[in-house]
Amino acid sequence: LFAGTSRFQLKQHLDPEEEKIAFPVLLFRLIQDPESTGAIAWSSCGKGFSVRNSKELTACLPKYFRHSKYSSLQRQLNIYG
Repeated sequence: LFAGTSRFQLKQHLDPEEEKIAFPVLLFRLIQDPESTGAIAWSSCGKGFSVRNSKELTACLPKYFRHSKYSSLQRQLNIYG
């Protein structure tokens, strides 16, 4: 959806308030989104999550983040550990 789009153009698609939301909140919204259930879901205990389909997840990322790269999500997860 946003392939080849500059950062400036992408910002125009995002709600200005969304830019200020912390990564964990956006991740929570992604996991809760019914559209991403096949790609990422909470573990049975509810204390963690697992990526079920990285290719499908990549398609869901632009809805919540400024990127669509799985490796960028991994980097952010490593930062928040």
